[in-house]
Amino acid sequence: MLRKNVFPKYNLKSESSIEKQYLTAMLSGAFFGILGEWINQGKKESPAQLIQLMSEKVIPSLKNSQLL
Repeated sequence: MLRKNVFPKYNLKSESSIEKQYLTAMLSGAFFGILGEWINQGKKESPAQLIQLMSEKVIPSLKNSQLL
């Protein structure tokens, strides 16, 4: 799902299949970490707000840090 939906949307490119594997693992960890924190904090934000946060802040922050 990440490779099919997230990679194209944010223009994430990798040179090799091993890079894709590790990039997918890193993004999956970030998403599950955010979901876990959201649950632990009592789900105060709506799912739409959480998606907005991830798509507008988290992914661009990772891209700007040159991790992606």
